[in-house]
Amino acid sequence: MTVFTGTLTAAASVVVVTAVGSASAAHADDVWRPAPLNWSWPDRNFRDVEPVGAKEAWAAGGQGKVYVGIPGDLIRPPITLVDIGAKPLLQQWTGTSWKSHSPPGISGEGEITNVEAVTPDNVWASGFVGYRDRTAYLAHWDGTKWSQVTSPSTLVSAEMWADAKGLWLRDRTALHRFADGTWTSHSLGGRHINFVQQAANGDLYVFNEDKISHWNGSSWTTFERLPGDLHYSADHYYAATTDGMWAVSRTGTDDGLPIVHRWTGTAWVAVPVPDAYRGTWDHSIYDLEGPVIQFRKRNSTIHHQLRWNGSSWDELSDPATSIPANPVVAGDGTYWAAGNSTLYRLVGKTWTAVQVPISGYLRVAPVPGSRYLFAWGENQNGELSATTNAP
Repeated sequence: MTVFTGTLTAAASVVVVTAVGSASAAHADDVWRPAPLNWSWPDRNFRDVEPVGAKEAWAAGGQGKVYVGIPGDLIRPPITLVDIGAKPLLQQWTGTSWKSHSPPGISGEGEITNVEAVTPDNVWASGFVGYRDRTAYLAHWDGTKWSQVTSPSTLVSAEMWADAKGLWLRDRTALHRFADGTWTSHSLGGRHINFVQQAANGDLYVFNEDKISHWNGSSWTTFERLPGDLHYSADHYYAATTDGMWAVSRTGTDDGLPIVHRWTGTAWVAVPVPDAYRGTWDHSIYDLEGPVIQFRKRNSTIHHQLRWNGSSWDELSDPATSIPANPVVAGDGTYWAAGNSTLYRLVGKTWTAVQVPISGYLRVAPVPGSRYLFAWGENQNGELSATTNAP
């Protein structure tokens, strides 16, 4: 899914930086064209966009909650505000325009909050039905029609992770798996689930209390969190990759040097960072076709990005005062990131601005199986917009 919660993930195999610079230059003649959204109500929630192909994407959210003025008379006050619940929105980009869909069982008030697409004929949508008394909602698209699926979770807008074999749905203390038309529950000891990460190969990592549970496609194993992780930190301390789980600590006695560990399957093993980066702080780690650590010099605005090449750390980008957030990898191995009314492409080791015909704070997602991308955003006036460089 396109879940924007602080966890930064991307897809599969490692590419070298020299190849990235060469491939990035090929994007110079891309034409970014608007994909105007037809969400017209004054109050709108733009929740999620999920590209499926060069000419197909899904957008989800809701619109409504309009406050209507009712004229008064000599007896009644001149204005009464009526609160109207949001109406669900689920739209499909066909390459030239957006087509509205009304999945069964959600015809009244409600909202679609999340879309997960595996293939054009395997798409999931979740959200809620109702306004004040909300109930969880789940539906599946088979390429032709939407079908409502009974959800085993009572959580409204429960997080989900789809793969080729089925769907995971998060509850408070359990994960529910839908495969071959049947739900099974995985309690993981009944512990409260803090957050979940999915690697590009479909492996799932569930963080609850001081443990991490790993699903490898057939069974669970459980291991301890990073040594010294006593505060149940946010998920950007960890990165689920196709090469396993990685972690970085912001704390320690090593004079501000990023403390990186890798889980080998039996133990956490330290992965040294070059001493030249001593004296840094604000350390984070994420998956970008392999682990990437990001940090900045103490008492400085200079940021660094290092990527693991399989045996050592390489500089992903040149040190800079500003590095764009939420990087992703396109199908040709080029690196992109979103900014304020601007996209950025990594050319060589330099994040280079790419102007696009939309405004506001942007998010970007790669179009599967291609070098193209889909970007969308909302400006300060609440206006929604989207754009793509797919032909």
